[in-house]
Amino acid sequence: MNQNVTTAIERVFNGLSKEKLQKLSVSSSSCLSCRVGIMQHMNHKDLLKVENLVFNQVRGFKTKHSSSSHSEDTLNLNDQQKIRIAFAKGYAAAANQPTTEKRPSLFKRIRVILFYSILIILILNIISTLTGDGDGITTAFPLASKYEVSSEDVKVNFSDVRGAEEAKEELIDIVAYLNEPNKYTKLGARLPKGVLLVGSPGIGKTLLARAVAGEAGVPFFHTSGSEFDDMFAGAGARHVRQLFTTAKSHAPCVIFIDEIDSVGAKRSSSQLHPYANQTINQLLTEMDGFKKNEGIIVLAATNRRDYLDSALLRPGRFDSEIYIAPPDLRGRKEIFELYLSKMKHDPAIDIEYLARGTTGFTGAEIENMVNQAALYAAQLNCLFVSMKHLEWARDKVLMGPAKKSKLPDFETNNITAYHEAGHTIVRYYTRDADPLHKVTIIPRGQALGFTAHIPIKETYNRTRSQLLAEMDVMMGGRVAEEQIFGTDKITTGASNDFSQATKLAANMVKQFGMSDKIGTRSFQEEEQDAGLGFVRVNNISPTMQEMIDLEIKQLMEESYDRAKILLKKHARELKILAEALLHFETLSADEVNEIYIAPPDLRGRKEIFELYLSKMKHDPSIDIEYLARGTTGFTGAEIENMINQAALYAAQLNAIFVSMKHLEWARDKVLMGPAKKSKLPDLETNNITAYHEAGHTIVRYYTRDADPLHKVTIIPRGQALGFTAHIPIKETYNRTRSQLLAEMDVMMGGRVAEEQIFGTDKITTGASNDFSQATKLAANMVKQFGMSDKIGTRSFQEEEQDAGLGFVRVNNISPTMQEMIDLEIKQLMEESYDRAKILLKKHAHELKILAEALLHFETLSADEVKSLIEGRRIH
Repeated sequence: MNQNVTTAIERVFNGLSKEKLQKLSVSSSSCLSCRVGIMQHMNHKDLLKVENLVFNQVRGFKTKHSSSSHSEDTLNLNDQQKIRIAFAKGYAAAANQPTTEKRPSLFKRIRVILFYSILIILILNIISTLTGDGDGITTAFPLASKYEVSSEDVKVNFSDVRGAEEAKEELIDIVAYLNEPNKYTKLGARLPKGVLLVGSPGIGKTLLARAVAGEAGVPFFHTSGSEFDDMFAGAGARHVRQLFTTAKSHAPCVIFIDEIDSVGAKRSSSQLHPYANQTINQLLTEMDGFKKNEGIIVLAATNRRDYLDSALLRPGRFDSEIYIAPPDLRGRKEIFELYLSKMKHDPAIDIEYLARGTTGFTGAEIENMVNQAALYAAQLNCLFVSMKHLEWARDKVLMGPAKKSKLPDFETNNITAYHEAGHTIVRYYTRDADPLHKVTIIPRGQALGFTAHIPIKETYNRTRSQLLAEMDVMMGGRVAEEQIFGTDKITTGASNDFSQATKLAANMVKQFGMSDKIGTRSFQEEEQDAGLGFVRVNNISPTMQEMIDLEIKQLMEESYDRAKILLKKHARELKILAEALLHFETLSADEVNEIYIAPPDLRGRKEIFELYLSKMKHDPSIDIEYLARGTTGFTGAEIENMINQAALYAAQLNAIFVSMKHLEWARDKVLMGPAKKSKLPDLETNNITAYHEAGHTIVRYYTRDADPLHKVTIIPRGQALGFTAHIPIKETYNRTRSQLLAEMDVMMGGRVAEEQIFGTDKITTGASNDFSQATKLAANMVKQFGMSDKIGTRSFQEEEQDAGLGFVRVNNISPTMQEMIDLEIKQLMEESYDRAKILLKKHAHELKILAEALLHFETLSADEVKSLIEGRRIH
C-alpha cells in the first residue's frame, strides 16, 4: 500500500475519539493491519466517512510535498484506486451484513409502554378530579357496591348487645327514626345527621353498629377510615363523594364509618399527605354542606376522639356523641351469661363472683376469657367448662400466659419471691390500695413474677390517697430487695415499677392538680402543625419544668420512704410470705389473708356471726347479711360480745332461742351503751334533749356525705341523755374532706337546734362532747391531713421527749404557725356551725315533728325517721 495512503489511514484512526475507538473495539496503538481489518465490521456509512477523511489526508500530503505552482486539488486515478482497494474488504463486508445499530430490548420497550400508559391514566384521573363529573378512571373499581351490607348477612341484633344499655337505647331510637320517619317529621323534627360512638378498644362500638345493621330495615353501608386512602391524588375525596352519592339513591339509609379518626383527623399543612385535607373537607361537605343530605344517618366509631377535626364534631354533623364505658357489674353478669349460654358449662358456675372479679374488663376481654376457658377445658378433655377453667382464663387475661418452661435458678427465684412479697405486703397494709387478687412467681409475659389486683368496685375517679397508695405498692418490690439482699444485690426487676410510678407522679403534678407548689394548673401537651404533621409540644418554661421535676422527685422519694417504713414494720410477714411463694409458687388473696390477722370485712363478719350463732340456739330466720352490713367497723371481739349480750338478754326474757330482736338490742347496746331507764330527766330536760338529738338527726339526714342514720333515742345511755347512732354504709379506710366536714356539721346540729328553739340563754352543756369531737376533727384536718389551703400539706406531729420523769409529748410549732393553725381550726368550726344553722332554719318544720315524735316514742329507727320527714305517720 502507498505510504501516503497508509499514513492517512493511521492519522484518521489517531484522530478518532476514544469513545469511537471503543465502539470500533480498537485502540489508538493497534497495528495498521488491525485498523484496516476492523473496517470489515464497519457499516457503509462509517466506511464512507473514513474514506473521505483518508482522501483529504492524502490530498494534504500531495499539497505539502509539491510546489505551489504545481499543486492540484484533486488526487490522480492511481491514488484513488489504491485508497479504494484498501477499503474494498470493508465495503464488501458492509454490503453483505445487516445494519449494526442496536435495537432496544424487549424489557425496555415494555417499560416505555408502561410509563406512557400510567402517564395517560394519571392525566385522565386528574382531568376527572378537576371536572368533578364522575368517578374518573377508577370506575373500573366497583367501590360503592362493596360498601353495602345486607341485613340478612348480619346475624346480630340488639338482644346480643350487653353491658351498654344507654348506647343501645340511643341507637334503638335511631332505628325507630329510620323505620317511621313520618312519625317524627310531621311534628317538625328532623332526623339526626350523625352519631359518634366513642370508647376504648374492645368496648363494643362495632358490635353496636352491627346490631343497627341487623335491625335497621333500611340499606346499610359499611366502610372504615383507611379505605378512603388511595394511590391516586384526590381519590379519597372521590371515594367519599361516591359513597354518599350511592347512599342518597338508597335513602333513608345508614352509613357506618369505623375508625373514623383515619379519615377525619385534624387538618394540617403536612407535605407527607397533601391530599388528606381534601378527603376530610369532602366528608364535612357531604355530612352538612350547602346541599342537604336528607335521610342519611352517619354512624361512626373511634377510640381517639381528640384526634378528630373540630368541624366534624359540631351539631349538624354528629348530633350526638355516645361514650361507651366499660360494663358495670350488671353488664358484666349479662355478658358472662350471653357467652356461657353458647357453650356447654357447669350450671354451678358463680356468675356473680366472676362479674365482681372482672372489674374494668371490656366485653371483648370477657368474651376472650370465656373462649380461653373453653379451649383450656378442651385441652383437658373435659365435658364442659367449669369454674376452675374460668378462673384459669381470668388469670391468663390479667397476668399473661404462664411460662412453665422458663424456670430461673434458685437465687433468681428467691429474689423474685421477696420482690413480689414486697408488693403484696404494701398492698395488704395500705388502706387505699386496690385489694389483692393473686401473687405468683411463675414467669408470665416478660415478668419473672406478678402481683395482680382487682378493684373492689367500679372506679370512675381516683382520689389522691388512692394514687399515692398505688405508688407505694409499686415501690414495695425494690424496697424488699434492698431490705433483704442489700443495695449491691438489687435487680433491674423494678424498672417497670419505677416507670409506672414516675408516670403516675407526673400526672399528679402536671394534670391532676395534686401538688401544692405547682397548684391546680394543668400542663397538657399541645398539638401544633409542624408542616410534616401534628407534633406534641410542651410549652413549659425551664424554671417551671425544674419545679415540676422536683415535685415528681419528692413524691417518688416520699412514696419509697413510706414503703420502707411499712416493710420494716412487717419484716416477719414479708419473710413468711416469700417462703410461702417459694414453696407454692402462687397464692390467692384468701391464702395471703390466712397468713395475717386483718379486721373483718363484710364477708368476714358474716362468717364470724355464723360461727358464734352456731354455738347457741337461734332463730334460723336471722338475717346474717343484714347484721354484717350493720356492723361495719366491728372487730371479731365486738361481734362475739354482741352475740353474747343478745343471748343474755334472751335468757332474761325467758326466750327459747336468740332472735333478730335480741341481736338488734345487743347491737344498740354495743353502739350506744346500756340504756338507763332508772335515770328519767324532767320534762324540760327531756324536751331540750329531744330537740338536741333531732338537730343532729336532721343535719345528718340532709347532708349528703354524712354517714346514714341508724337510730336516735332520748333514753339516757352511758353519760349521755340521748344518742344519735350511725353506721357507715360500706367499709371505710380513709375519709374524704367532704365526709369530715359533713360529720362536723352533724356534731354542730344539736347546739344549733337548742339555740334556734330555746334561745341563747337556754343552751346547755350537752354539746360539750360534740364540740370536743368537732375541734379534734378540725385540728386533725389542719395539722395532719393537709386539708387546709393556708397551712398546706405539712404534718405537725407531736414528738416524744424524755423529761427525766418519763416521756412527754412536745409540740415543736412556732408561735406564729400555732396562731395560723388556731385561726384555721376556728374558721372550720364557724363555717360548720353556720352550715348547720342554715340547714335547720330551712327544715324547722321537720325538726319540730321529729322532736315531738322522740318525746312520744323515745326511740326512732332510720326508717321511722324517714317516714316522719316524708310526712307519713308511724305507730
